[in-house]
Amino acid sequence: MPNGAPEGIAGQPGARQDAPAQAVNAPIKVMPLGDSITSGTNAWASYRCVLYQSLTSAGYAVDFVGSVHGQWGNSKANLSPPTTCNMLDWDQEGHSGWAIYHILNGVPGSWPGNLQTWASTHVPDVVLIHLGTNNFVYGPPEYPAPDVDAAVSQMGQVIDTLRAANSRVKILLAQIIPSKFSNDTLTMIPLFNARLPGLAASKARPYAPILVVDQYTGFDVNADTHDGTHPNEQGEAKLAAKWQDGFERIMKANYWNFIPVVTR
Repeated sequence: MPNGAPEGIAGQPGARQDAPAQAVNAPIKVMPLGDSITSGTNAWASYRCVLYQSLTSAGYAVDFVGSVHGQWGNSKANLSPPTTCNMLDWDQEGHSGWAIYHILNGVPGSWPGNLQTWASTHVPDVVLIHLGTNNFVYGPPEYPAPDVDAAVSQMGQVIDTLRAANSRVKILLAQIIPSKFSNDTLTMIPLFNARLPGLAASKARPYAPILVVDQYTGFDVNADTHDGTHPNEQGEAKLAAKWQDGFERIMKANYWNFIPVVTR
């Protein structure tokens, strides 16, 4: 791509903008955003454990942020992390059972706030988005009917909401893993994933790159999950490896101009 931007990243260098407030050696604030595949369950830590360890081993100073601390951040909020993971930073924004619509608007009585509140409170520098599985599930009345067009539109609103909190936020947008949750998830997830590169390109902004991370290809719904939807230890490692690669690539996009946002 022109101007030295890494291939596959939507967002091109442009004119310098005023820099946000900064602090020496400020950690990079990373928000894992999603549903139960992000939050984990009582048995599985999610990809966050492996990813945090691999990022810190690679020399990155990262601070996971979000309104949830621990596992399964809704009715089972703050569930103790699995003993197999010795990660200390369990902050995140994963909400079990939520579709993209719920992340944007919140679910009264389930968990306080919505994406606008969480983003403006924590002001992430980098957001890892794995969302959409629950958009393609027939469920209670509060769930939207499975609709690829609606899901893509809502994902665009997620990007806009994150940028309203930090105009330079770097976004890793996952083409989500397959799921046997229902026939709709099996058939519609590939259609949804195919639309995400176009969405990322349409949302391209200078100094606010979006990298589409293909979490779908190579993920075996039978071998890499423990229930047809949620990753097992092997599946978590696969997700973490692709997030790690995407993180390193997106941090090199206009790296000379990257300054972690520090709120006062």
